[in-house]
Amino acid sequence: MNCSVATALTAVLFWSTNALAAKYGLAALKVSELLTIQFSAAAITFTFLYVARHRDLLIFSELPPLKHIAIGLIGLVGTIMLQYVAFDIGNILEANVIAYSWPLIVAVWAAIVLRNLIGFIGLGMALIGFYGVVMIMTGKESLNLLEKGFDPGGAVAFVSALCMAFYTVASSNVRMTEKLLIPVTLIGAMSCFLFTYFQDGSWPAVKYWGVAAYIGVGPMAFG
Repeated sequence: MNCSVATALTAVLFWSTNALAAKYGLAALKVSELLTIQFSAAAITFTFLYVARHRDLLIFSELPPLKHIAIGLIGLVGTIMLQYVAFDIGNILEANVIAYSWPLIVAVWAAIVLRNLIGFIGLGMALIGFYGVVMIMTGKESLNLLEKGFDPGGAVAFVSALCMAFYTVASSNVRMTEKLLIPVTLIGAMSCFLFTYFQDGSWPAVKYWGVAAYIGVGPMAFG
């Protein structure tokens, strides 16, 4: 197994814990509080990775183009914010399945653009895979999307999936380095902090920060 495959499998491992960690995190924190801690932890992790790799502190010198930062904001901040809002207002299992429908959306886009056998095979495999997930979940009576349609949480999760699909396509020619992801996650953290501050000005005790910090360090940064 080469390094890239091992890294990809490790990313899958981290992301597979995302919904479960969100469930416990949202039990103790408001969604804006969780996101503030999550984005802050991710920004700190990206900063550590940058310093470890480059041996300097020139993080904000020669910032990436605004176009690239915008792609990162939509793809990372938009996806995560909307995903956790969906977790908070809807059924977390349903929202998770819908939010991770983005590969299907990308497969549809690829089939339309490529219009060749590879594109259509990719679309077919994506449809089979996603339908298989829905069958497993409905078989356990924990998901009833096909019966009741989208609830508000499901609708927000779908927009989250659209953000990630856009990010996947738009970032194909953009290097998503720490130098780009640091300002993106800092903007996300500041936005969520300001929302929390102007909402009620309170802040949760440090003992409740652990799960949110794990999501930022694990699924978001290392994942």
